[in-house]
Amino acid sequence: IHFYKRPVSGAMPMFPYPPVSHLPGCQVQGLVSYIEKEGGCFWLQREEGAADDISANLSPGTVMETCQVGDCVVGRWEGGWYRGKVVILDEERAGVLFVDYGNMAFLNIKDLKTVVKKDDTKVMAQAIRCRMMDMNNSKELEYLLATQEYQVKLVCCAVEGNGVVLVREEAEEMLVEGENEPVVVTHVAHGKVWATLTRQMEKVDMVMNQLKKFGGTLKTLSDVTVGRLAAGKFSEDGQMYRCVVEDVLLGEKKGVVRYVDFGNKEKLGLGELYELPEDLLRVPSLAVCVKVEGVDRNKLEELVYEENVSVVVENKFGTFFIDGKNMTDTHLVATLPPPLVLPLHCHVEGEVVHVSPGGLIWFTPAYLSSSLDKMMDRLSVLSPTPVIRVMVDMACTARYSEDGELYRAKVKEVFNDKVKVFFVDFGNEETKNVEEILELPGNC
Repeated sequence: IHFYKRPVSGAMPMFPYPPVSHLPGCQVQGLVSYIEKEGGCFWLQREEGAADDISANLSPGTVMETCQVGDCVVGRWEGGWYRGKVVILDEERAGVLFVDYGNMAFLNIKDLKTVVKKDDTKVMAQAIRCRMMDMNNSKELEYLLATQEYQVKLVCCAVEGNGVVLVREEAEEMLVEGENEPVVVTHVAHGKVWATLTRQMEKVDMVMNQLKKFGGTLKTLSDVTVGRLAAGKFSEDGQMYRCVVEDVLLGEKKGVVRYVDFGNKEKLGLGELYELPEDLLRVPSLAVCVKVEGVDRNKLEELVYEENVSVVVENKFGTFFIDGKNMTDTHLVATLPPPLVLPLHCHVEGEVVHVSPGGLIWFTPAYLSSSLDKMMDRLSVLSPTPVIRVMVDMACTARYSEDGELYRAKVKEVFNDKVKVFFVDFGNEETKNVEEILELPGNC
């Protein structure tokens, strides 16, 4: 099978593709399902056995009489049926990209069938396209992967403009699970601490000196997309730093960037982002994000100004020490104020917002309606992050399934990957997936 350059098509894909914009700085692992003949790209299946299960349960429909670029089909290849997308046409043949594996084959159109079950079009494509940094030789790449039995554990450095995930092998700048590592803490956010290994500080200085040297010679970034690595001037000191684009605000003509060697983030104009030199693209992000369980933020802030700081990471959570003394052992759970109690024997006007199956009536007094509306307005424009560790009785936010809006909630039960929440301002309950339990902003 030869890999052909794919034409750009205006057709809308039917198979959903896995999101990759959140991957920079994250570990990606799985099975390499296909290696392209040129360019050093390969396709990675992150969920073991999922692609084979999908193919084994496909229900091919009728034979396609004609097809167009962009059509999603079921294609017959080497005796089996697989989900594919038409990416090129050649007379009576179609170039089909098998979305769960990454390989492409030219098939006779008579060997293509329609997708019958709607579920087959809703399941995420199982392969993501990756490119290994500093390795464009496909034979060298295949030899490396073969020695690992095509099972890889890599780190994502960036997402290129065409959606290709740029990866590298794990290196010494990553924290080792269970070891006490000396670090310099550079930034603190809710439940997260960004730190650089002390032994990596020379690299930070090298990066900063290189950026200072290039100065005003860097070209403006022409294609600002989520996941792109760039250089940007930090507003507080005017110096150039490496950053990754986390969001693009077209209405404001700005991008939300995170400075990858320090961890802090801010908004910059789209014209204030610059192309990084190739040498600096190769250097991995030098600030490592460490999750911290429910620790008071004021206590975490102390770490930024202290020397002799170290961290031990276990089960993906960090414990920080100053001069060997544990500084992050104060665990706090976000809570809400106690429920409102109505005065006895008094007439109170208001609105019934929910009646529970057991006959309980949930009621909002009229004098609180304005405050509730203002709080809901604040929630409507927020995009809170998922809770790091979900615990019973903790305060959170969650989206109600019937309207998709964000509401304040309290965790009632946690069972496996499901969480029952109680919407505290309306009285109803709902069971959510654990990743749908979101942080409660301080102003709510």
